[in-house]
Amino acid sequence: MIKIYIFLFTHLSAMAFCQRTNNFIGKVVDEDNYGIPFVTIFINSKYINSDENGIFKISDLLESDSLTFNSTGFQQIKISATDFLKTNKIVLKRKLIHLAELKIINKSSKWIGYTNELDQITTYNFLTLQSSETGIIIGNKEKNRGIIKSIKVKVGFIGKPKLPYRIHLYSLQKNGIPENELLQREIVFKPRSKKLKWYTFNIEEQNIELPETGLAATIEFINPSTKNYILSKNFTPIRQGFFSRDFQVISRHSNSNGWYLENSSLPMISLEVLLQ
Repeated sequence: MIKIYIFLFTHLSAMAFCQRTNNFIGKVVDEDNYGIPFVTIFINSKYINSDENGIFKISDLLESDSLTFNSTGFQQIKISATDFLKTNKIVLKRKLIHLAELKIINKSSKWIGYTNELDQITTYNFLTLQSSETGIIIGNKEKNRGIIKSIKVKVGFIGKPKLPYRIHLYSLQKNGIPENELLQREIVFKPRSKKLKWYTFNIEEQNIELPETGLAATIEFINPSTKNYILSKNFTPIRQGFFSRDFQVISRHSNSNGWYLENSSLPMISLEVLLQ
């Protein structure tokens, strides 16, 4: 009788786990209990995003899965699915930001990445994905030294509501794959128009030094997991791209197994560097 009871209890517990993981809703907050917008939540190698209030929804979570919560300016947290299901709130602690000073001898600047001399082509994104990120690998063969003053991208969005984009700058691993986020404060914005426009952001105060080995500059389209909008011809993020043999396209999306290289048009991303 005891053995039968134990079996039934174990069986029902397993069933309860499966039931709880269908459309499980949680929230990511800071130490003051404020929701953190658009947190990236990795479930093994795939990911989703929270909404502007830090709320997220996960479906089909397995007991063997692990979750990593990542947001620029906050300490990363990694937990098991079992521990995650014990709570519906994840608290992220802020990072202590130390801005190292790099002296700029002169104020001459140089644009890297896209330049106006390169051919352009418009690319439409119709992917029915929760989120996607694409960018370019920018080398530094000339070993330029300086800090990145500004970054600009050319994007738009067809339809309403306008969904947000996020800009990333990454250091590179030896194999050329993005590694660590260089930005210390997030750059998230919503396009104001369905037309393709340049959006420029000054990041000089973050004092980010141009790595000797180059970097990856990417644009992430955020489709919050709580909404999971279906994209179509009349509701889609758009970007303008160009072709060049000097750069490599790097991408990932919510259902991909990490980063991968693409043979497609390059997103129009430019960085202004203040040379040392």
